[in-house]
Amino acid sequence: MSSKSSNADKPTRNRPSAWDYSPTRWWSLLPPSSFHPDAIRAMRFVATQVEFFGEPRWKSAVSGDAENAIAIVLSMNPRGPFRQKFDVAMTALAACACEGSAASCVIIANVILNLPRAGDKESELADAWASVASATLRRSMRGPK
Repeated sequence: MSSKSSNADKPTRNRPSAWDYSPTRWWSLLPPSSFHPDAIRAMRFVATQVEFFGEPRWKSAVSGDAENAIAIVLSMNPRGPFRQKFDVAMTALAACACEGSAASCVIIANVILNLPRAGDKESELADAWASVASATLRRSMRGPK
């Protein structure tokens, strides 16, 4: 028998899951399939607690207006000094995406791909958002049944 211990003998670290983070971070940590109705409500609630002074589109964006949420995100610099404000805007956008906005999914995918130090994990996450956008568009092209 070897005196070396195996990896199975080592204690595992308790790593926090994405759900342990603030809802304003979930958009960059979780695939869209993880967003159940309670998660979407939590994201909306957190976003409504923030006031974007000087941004007249904010109230409609946090209420589900995808067009305004997209416009706000695209007007911001994700690498700028107000990263927390950007995360809140992305949270409102993610809620819109989860509620059926294909354009919101595309924007989220693009932002994730362009995050500083984006790697394989971010690429997979962006692909998941892009897949949701594609599926949403296919459903909308079929029309009502």
